[in-house]
Amino acid sequence: MEKSPKRKRKSNRKEWNDVKSKQLLNAGVEHCNRKGKIIKAKNLGPPCTDKCRMKCIDKFNNDVRKTIFDLYWGLGTHTRQRDFITKYIKIIEKKQITISIASQSRRKKSRKYYLPINNLEIQVCQKMFLQTLAISDKVVDNVCKRLITSPVLNKDMRGKHSNRPLSIKEDVKNAIRKHINSFPIVDSHYVSENTAKKYLESGLCISKMYRLYLKWILDEPLTNSNNSVINATLRQYTDIFNTEFNLSFFKPKKDQCDVCEVYKLACPEEKLKQKDLYDEHLLNKSSARKLKNEDKRRALADPTFCVAVFDLQKVLTAPQCEVSSFYYKRKYATYNFTIFDIGKRQGYCYMWTESDAKRGLNESATCLLKFMTLMKESEYATATLKVTIVHRFLEVGHTQNEGDSMHATIECAKKGKVIYVPSQWVTLVRCAKLNKNSYLVFEMSNEDFLNFKPMVENADLNWKKSTNNEIIK
Repeated sequence: MEKSPKRKRKSNRKEWNDVKSKQLLNAGVEHCNRKGKIIKAKNLGPPCTDKCRMKCIDKFNNDVRKTIFDLYWGLGTHTRQRDFITKYIKIIEKKQITISIASQSRRKKSRKYYLPINNLEIQVCQKMFLQTLAISDKVVDNVCKRLITSPVLNKDMRGKHSNRPLSIKEDVKNAIRKHINSFPIVDSHYVSENTAKKYLESGLCISKMYRLYLKWILDEPLTNSNNSVINATLRQYTDIFNTEFNLSFFKPKKDQCDVCEVYKLACPEEKLKQKDLYDEHLLNKSSARKLKNEDKRRALADPTFCVAVFDLQKVLTAPQCEVSSFYYKRKYATYNFTIFDIGKRQGYCYMWTESDAKRGLNESATCLLKFMTLMKESEYATATLKVTIVHRFLEVGHTQNEGDSMHATIECAKKGKVIYVPSQWVTLVRCAKLNKNSYLVFEMSNEDFLNFKPMVENADLNWKKSTNNEIIK
């Protein structure tokens, strides 16, 4: 399935409450208008009396009148209903003048009213016509006034005007697009790599971008045909952002488990098929959690036993500030590989910049080796680097652990802070934890990182079996 290139779906006018209300109004159905007022349904009115000169009541019974009523309101649109009235009204010259020539008569023409029956047009009185269609005399007057100037009704122009055009000018669109494209994209540490959505800095929002646009447009040499500054409203800026871009504002959040979400949203038949896989998934999650908790309890009781969790924090960028020009600058990345000693409740941060190294396997392995070397120099063991390592993996989608608290603490500490250079991140991380053990920060350089690839490719070294002679999966 092709991913949508836009942030949000386009508006569907047919689903607007105001449009639905108009459709119900034209259909003569009871409804609630935009002001919350209940508009009653149109009903067939009473016929004229037996005193009518045309004896309309003898020509049309209630069943026939109800058929005509349903036909009229079933047209459903204002234009077609006015065409119906036009067809069955004839405007003729007055046959008799009852006032003096000097006086001005309000009635210039006479009207004849007809109703259809068996493909014939039968003349009726005004009351029968109006009551059968359930309309007022004002509706007929408006139609007749238009017929005086033209034998065909012009297009209904209600709600249509040229003083406030709905379309956004192309110059304004191009200026908004250029401004949005000037913001650098931030890579998300928390989402899948194949997603079509891109992310802007978490400190931004649409209203803030619009305020920056108003300042940016004054300095940008962009003018329209009238040589005036191209300005835009917040609504126009928001519409372009939502309909032409697939951008979002980055906000760190806990990952959702794909297996659990798929099972939760599946229909009963699919759940039955996925039940074995889902049960095994939950069992693996519980087993991994149980083993980690057992190791945690042992680490808390035995100071010579080390249990640590590690992860790479999301990219820390510089410069970072509320100055508007900073949002358009190329960001310089700082990486933070965190290790949390559960038994000692101590956090370790190995930090370097993008000019020193990348964030691959060699970098992670180097940080782990330095951590184990540091542990060997402490009270954990006596022989140099002769340790037994048990590497446990949590179930995919349920990898939350005690090390996540380090990332949350650093994220909280950076709020409202001004960062100009990468070295300020080191200071911020060192001071992020205010109580108990502060984080131990180690600044890594390019010379510190080792290349483990030759060791992996060496066939003489065992990388497939554990010390218990079990195959590593």
